[in-house]
Amino acid sequence: MRCLRLVAFALLLAMTLARCANAQAGNLIDATHGVGAGSFEVGAYQQTGAGFMRLPSGAFTVAGWTVGGPSGVDWLSAPLHAGHDGTKSLDLRGTFAGAFGEVATVLPTVVGCTYRLQFSCYAGNVANSGEVSVGTLQAFAFSGPVITNPATAQYVPIQATFVATATATTLAFRSLSSDGFGPVIDAVSVVLERGPGNGGIARQVHGCGAAALSITGVPEIGTTMTMNLTGTTGVPFLGLGLAVAAVPFCTCTLGHDWSSVSYGSSVGLAVPLATSFLGMVIGAQGADLLGGGGCVSPQVALTDTLVITIG
Repeated sequence: MRCLRLVAFALLLAMTLARCANAQAGNLIDATHGVGAGSFEVGAYQQTGAGFMRLPSGAFTVAGWTVGGPSGVDWLSAPLHAGHDGTKSLDLRGTFAGAFGEVATVLPTVVGCTYRLQFSCYAGNVANSGEVSVGTLQAFAFSGPVITNPATAQYVPIQATFVATATATTLAFRSLSSDGFGPVIDAVSVVLERGPGNGGIARQVHGCGAAALSITGVPEIGTTMTMNLTGTTGVPFLGLGLAVAAVPFCTCTLGHDWSSVSYGSSVGLAVPLATSFLGMVIGAQGADLLGGGGCVSPQVALTDTLVITIG
């Protein structure tokens, strides 16, 4: 019964989210521009027989991405050019004469949240290099192995974290040094790693009786908090609620609507790693049924209310 109540409360939380549109659990690129967009699998590719399609600056041919730079880029395709995830990949250098090639995408982000950028790459025929910029991660240089046969190219994974500084974040890859082929990138993903860490726990002092409520853990998305009830002399209960408001109850005070009630002196609350939970307010309060120091009829004592704000 205790587990069922917690599941029901989790569902209640999910139904009251105010910003559900930002709750991506996986690759933010695919969630924004379509499945496969992060691996350059989506778009109007035209087979030329050479295994690549040259895209000039300003092209939107690859779904979700905009080409820039004087050299443009080459959209590569198997079997002549092996992809790391699927059949497509992207050569950041198009025409040899151009100074550099670039490709960029815009993603919805939450200011202050930390995201993990991951992608795979190889250098090309020689040790070509590139750089990537996104959020607080700027001009992050990268390279990969030199290959002799693009049909069997081996990629290496690269990852870094960044903090979003705007609600619309541009992710841009650019070639730095190139002999005209490479660096090549594929399997690009941006995944939420943690919230801004601006949550908090406030105590509303209105307890009656000897029971006390405390919380261990941090009120952030992707974490688990544990509520602990101590000092009970009767039957311990813990309550969680979404409507936080002090309501007189005999000689005590109810601190919230008690949407979920669990028997016992300890209970965990796991907050999903989803930006839609940011800013959510949850009330927590303990009850000592048949305990002294509180109401006489019914005989119950209540703790202070802890108001949890998820950050």
